[in-house]
Amino acid sequence: MRRDWWKFYRVAFFVRFSAWRALTLAFAVVSLCSEQWLEPKRPARALPGISRAGLWRVCYHFSNIDARRLDRSSITRWWREMETSFRGLGRDSRQCSTEIGEFYGDVFGGNHMSLVELTRACAVGFIFYGAMELVCEVFYFIRRRRAKAGFASTSAAVYGGFAEIACIIACVSYAVLVARVRADMPSYIAKDAFVDYLGWGYWMWLTCACAHSLSWTFVIVDWDSASKARAARRSHRAFRAQEEEALAASVP
Repeated sequence: MRRDWWKFYRVAFFVRFSAWRALTLAFAVVSLCSEQWLEPKRPARALPGISRAGLWRVCYHFSNIDARRLDRSSITRWWREMETSFRGLGRDSRQCSTEIGEFYGDVFGGNHMSLVELTRACAVGFIFYGAMELVCEVFYFIRRRRAKAGFASTSAAVYGGFAEIACIIACVSYAVLVARVRADMPSYIAKDAFVDYLGWGYWMWLTCACAHSLSWTFVIVDWDSASKARAARRSHRAFRAQEEEALAASVP
C-alpha cells in the first residue's frame, strides 16, 4: 500500500512537471511568432512610421506621426527619418510586412539584422532543444515507471543545457539590439526608458527563459542524484562480485 501511494505521488508530480514544461514551450512559440518584441511606448516619436516589430514581421502606421515638442529646425530631419523608415515596406491591409530587413537593416543608420538573425536562430533552437528534452524525460519516465527513480536522463540534461544557452543568448542579443537602437536615436528625439521600448513578446520570452531555468535546475539535481545512485549500485555489485570470487578461491 505504501509503495502504491509513492507511485501515485511520483506520477502526479511528473504530470505537473511535464505540463509546466509544455506550457513553457507553448508560450515560447507564441512569443516567437508575435511582432511585439519592439513596441515603443510612444512609437510615433521613437520610431517614425513604425508601430511595432518582431522577429518575423514589422508593423507600421501612417497617420499617427507626432512631431510635437520638436524644434522647428528639426522638422526636416524628422520627416527624412520617417521617409527612410517607410522605404521598402509593403502596404497591405494589416499594415504589416515580413520584409524585416528593410527596417532592422537601417534603423537610424544602424544595421541590426545580424542580431535579429542570431535571436531568431537561438529562439528556434530553444524550442527544438526544449521539445527534445521533454521527449527524453517522458520516454525515460515510461521506461522506468516501475522503479523508484527520477525521470532526468543524461540526454534530457544535455538537451536542457543547450536550450538554456539558446534562450539566454536570444534574450541578451535582442536586448542589445534595442539598446543600440535607443543609442542611435537622434538627439532631437526624446528618449524613454529602456524598458519602454520592449513589447510583451520579449517579456513573454524572458518569462519562458526564467521558467525553463527553474525546471532545468530541478532536472540537473534529479539527474545528479540518479547518477550517484547508479554509481553506488555499480560499486556495490562490483564489491559483491569480488567477495564471491575471493570466497570461491578460498574453498579448496
